[in-house]
Amino acid sequence: MIETSITYTREDRENPLKYRLQLYHETTGETLVRYDIHYGKNHHRHFLGQENVEAWRGLDKTIAAFEQDIEAIKARFREGQL
Repeated sequence: MIETSITYTREDRENPLKYRLQLYHETTGETLVRYDIHYGKNHHRHFLGQENVEAWRGLDKTIAAFEQDIEAIKARFREGQL
């Protein structure tokens, strides 16, 4: 299941853009990949249980990276690795 949320707020001057792009396993609820930013953290990516800080490259490039990760996960499912 894919879940997305993109909002803009003037209340947070440091990071006015808030987003969450997530693919999770519908049966187990496990997050397979997620890109997000929220209070107390900078832009970051969760991928198969690991979390990494991501340099902000703009929303379009972040969405493109998210879509590439989805394709990588689909390939792992096809190959029986997940």
